[in-house]
Amino acid sequence: MPNRDTFSPPPVLAAFAAIVAIAATYVNFLLFAQFGFLGLVHDQGIAGGNLQRVLLSMGLGGIGGSLLAAKLFDYSRLRILLLVGFVASGAAALLSTTARNAVSFTLLAAAIGASVGLLTVSLCASIPILLDCGRRGFQIGLGTGIAYGLCNVPALFAGSPKVQAIAGAIACGLGAISTAGLARAADAHTLRSTDRRAFGFERIVVVFLALVWLDSACFTILEATPLLNRFAWGGASFQWRNGVIHFVAACAAGWSLDRGNLREVLALSFLLLAGSAAMLGSDGVGARAAGWLYPVGVSLYSTALVFAPGSLSNATCARSTAWHAALLYVIAGWVGSAMGIGMAQNLHSVPRLFLASSTLIAAICLILPRSLFSLATPQSIPYWAGLCAIGLLAYRLHEKQLLSFQSSSSAQSPERLGREVYIREGCIHCHSQYVRPGTRDEEWWGPSQPPREAREEIPPLIGNRRQGPDLLRVGNRRSAQWNRLHLINPRSVVPDSRMPSYGHLFVEGDPRGEALVAYLQDLGSMTREERMEAVQRWRPALESCPVDSTTGARLFAENCAQCHGFSGRGDGPLSSLVGSPVPSDLTRSCWLGGTQSEAPERLVGLARIIKFGIPGTTMAGHESLEDSAILGLAAHLARLSTRGDESTRAP
Repeated sequence: MPNRDTFSPPPVLAAFAAIVAIAATYVNFLLFAQFGFLGLVHDQGIAGGNLQRVLLSMGLGGIGGSLLAAKLFDYSRLRILLLVGFVASGAAALLSTTARNAVSFTLLAAAIGASVGLLTVSLCASIPILLDCGRRGFQIGLGTGIAYGLCNVPALFAGSPKVQAIAGAIACGLGAISTAGLARAADAHTLRSTDRRAFGFERIVVVFLALVWLDSACFTILEATPLLNRFAWGGASFQWRNGVIHFVAACAAGWSLDRGNLREVLALSFLLLAGSAAMLGSDGVGARAAGWLYPVGVSLYSTALVFAPGSLSNATCARSTAWHAALLYVIAGWVGSAMGIGMAQNLHSVPRLFLASSTLIAAICLILPRSLFSLATPQSIPYWAGLCAIGLLAYRLHEKQLLSFQSSSSAQSPERLGREVYIREGCIHCHSQYVRPGTRDEEWWGPSQPPREAREEIPPLIGNRRQGPDLLRVGNRRSAQWNRLHLINPRSVVPDSRMPSYGHLFVEGDPRGEALVAYLQDLGSMTREERMEAVQRWRPALESCPVDSTTGARLFAENCAQCHGFSGRGDGPLSSLVGSPVPSDLTRSCWLGGTQSEAPERLVGLARIIKFGIPGTTMAGHESLEDSAILGLAAHLARLSTRGDESTRAP
């Protein structure tokens, strides 16, 4: 327990500045580094190996920044270290909104990781001189709770990646301003001694490693599984609820830490996170319960993570405290989060074996008397062997999951495996497989299917809501290459798409992506002739008039330029990716079959191609466009070919 007789409380200004700095650091990390930055990366279509390199760069930067902070830390350098960290983090947040390729994002990721590592270690190492030891936990909890509460405000939580980046930069600006108050405390600090007999630092590293590992796995699963995501933070009411829960739980954790209950706070946090993880694979009731338990567990250990280094280290030695903070954040923070994300990448639930193993390890660390814990010190071989065993266990679980899927690939058809991927990835939550009879659905998505047939499937994939096109007959409407490009980078082929990228399914050696494409191509494959007859019968409504030329040009830029180029010469950004045949040069009349391109029948033929695409090619239809827009686009294409002919004949 801390010896209060040798400690002089810091001024109120320093305490307020420290709370602001803690809140600013957490807001920048949670809202920007975890959400906004990755959102910007996905918006640019970066996936697969490039995405892994970006994430690896951030992790290595975080480890480097943490170790550098420990190497340089001294109370006299406190303000400059924090100021550099806040300024670098804010600058990286703003610069990330201008990045456009994998190289720039990789460099920015390293800068973000390094600045966050520098901030967290420097701030935690300086806690002993910034906050009154009698109220330190509550003040840390207040800063942590404010940060989590702000991050769950719907306008920020559900905001665009650019909004989140700007919010992170503003938080860093406030943190930079707060360093003035922190510097005054550093100049007039009075140190205290600590007693580490109650709970060894070695145990804390192991317990926090298990906690961060478990939290990262749960977060990855919640984020990637629509049903679970819905109950965790799927709407504004859930986000407001989570913000209140986080704030109350963080303050309660801080109050308890001030009373020497670090062991109890960590134990409760682990039980809540383990309970949430156990419920992730259950039904809606379990998912709802996890939505309440998970934020409480996260706030408890997040508060303790800031509190622990200064409480269990010898505060009379600034460098010692900094190195303890660095080791804790490197091993538990950066390595633990990477292992958790890696383990859960292909799962929709936390493996029971991992839950049992991590619970046993945490229980040993929290309950075992110190006299029996001498083998678990950082200087001992069993300590590092245990950490390696935990890492090997998670790797084997991840590998087992992937190998299980790969082994089933050889025994099942790609279409069957693709259906499993379709279900696992939650495609059913945005796409229906039910064309409503007697509606425009049949014009857009193809012939309907009696509901009786759909109900006989196990499980039925009729769908409960439609945020994207119906997929019952998608194999008749889209080529395999179009579906592949759309899954990897949706906005490359549909600029206003809200669909997330599924590029991780197409990583080399992973069969899931191609299996999903095969399943989509199989949908509707038995009704191609029926579909073609319906397409040939289609004609624009008699009362439809083409939109004006300006609108036609805008529609072309929005829907056609990705493949055909903005000038229509077949040189769009996707032209080299769509396969054979390549996109046509629309400025040449030969592709129309003649020069009388504005004759009524030719316009109807063009309109039919625009609306339904060309079977056997990557040319996709635009079924949901109104007839007036379709005719306007057809007229624009006719004008493009006329201009091309005129330029060819010009002397």
